[in-house]
Amino acid sequence: MFNLLLTAADSAAQTQEGSLMGMFLPVILIFVVFYFFLIRPEKKRKKEIDAMRNSLKVGDTVTTIGGIIGEIAYINNDDNIVAIRTGKDGVEIKFARWAIGTKETVEETSTTEDTNTESAGE
Repeated sequence: MFNLLLTAADSAAQTQEGSLMGMFLPVILIFVVFYFFLIRPEKKRKKEIDAMRNSLKVGDTVTTIGGIIGEIAYINNDDNIVAIRTGKDGVEIKFARWAIGTKETVEETSTTEDTNTESAGE
């Protein structure tokens, strides 16, 4: 009788270990999926944006996160301040470096000019 109770207890313990593993496995898989589809790409994108902001130089055409487009007039690396010259009057506006959203490259500018000259010729 005592042996029967011990074998029943052993089988119950093995069943509970299996159910615990079955319960935690989906949770672990969800965390792995979140890491590879949400966290990792976001870190990569943030790293690229930080590299772009650190490579800014005077004369670059940038767009702020608020949508202001202008040319960088000067950069203060100590305070992380960027001054942008915008408009025909050459008004300079100071921004924090983190407020720069995108930087136009030479290829983007030349492609836009080519499109504008083709449209004007028609």
